[in-house]
Amino acid sequence: MLEQHFLERPYYANELVRGVRNWMERGIFSFLGEAVVLEHLLEFETCSYAPFSEIFVRQIIKDEHVHVAHGFRIVRDACRSPEGRIEAQAALDRLWSHVLALFGRDDSRRSQQYVKRGLRKTTNGELRKAFVHKTLPKLTALGLLVPGMTAASAEVH
Repeated sequence: MLEQHFLERPYYANELVRGVRNWMERGIFSFLGEAVVLEHLLEFETCSYAPFSEIFVRQIIKDEHVHVAHGFRIVRDACRSPEGRIEAQAALDRLWSHVLALFGRDDSRRSQQYVKRGLRKTTNGELRKAFVHKTLPKLTALGLLVPGMTAASAEVH
């Protein structure tokens, strides 16, 4: 699969990954972008609406873990060589702000209503901050740097 040009893989030709230029960017997007999706879905795992909770726990969350792991493997394997790490860093540099934007606006009224009604536990901004705090050490372990951030800092700059 990694020997194919990523545009030859129709499974990735969807709206969410439009603009991804190469396999490394696809790996970064799967690792981090799908992790954002997973964070949102985990919010519904214990939501007040039982049908949501049941379906998210049984199948959807399980599938998202697979997507995140696939992206992580692509990035991890690339980071084993200096050339691959450079390519991964370039992909991270380009996509990081887009990944963070997947959380939505900090001041979203809808996000606040979801928390108020028990559908979610945290707002977009709180979820983004927790994601950054959890993700920075993983990126650092791969030898990757997020501009303006360190593993000890979970602040979005």
